[in-house]
Amino acid sequence: MDARGEHQIFTALREMAPGRITLVVMHRLDHVRMADRIPVLDRGRVREEGAFDQPPYEDGLFAELYALSQDR
Repeated sequence: MDARGEHQIFTALREMAPGRITLVVMHRLDHVRMADRIPVLDRGRVREEGAFDQPPYEDGLFAELYALSQDR
């Protein structure tokens, strides 16, 4: 999807989300910054859960995957 399409989707999602539980599955880790809680699954189990800028993400699986996604 191009940048315009992504922007439209995330703008609409932000407008619909207040007061609701919204589940979004993403593989592009740059987009998870907007989430209140981020569960990280590993082999079908929640391995980590938190906010983008809080532990356990500082040195866990999410941090490793995010670093790999930024190495382009």
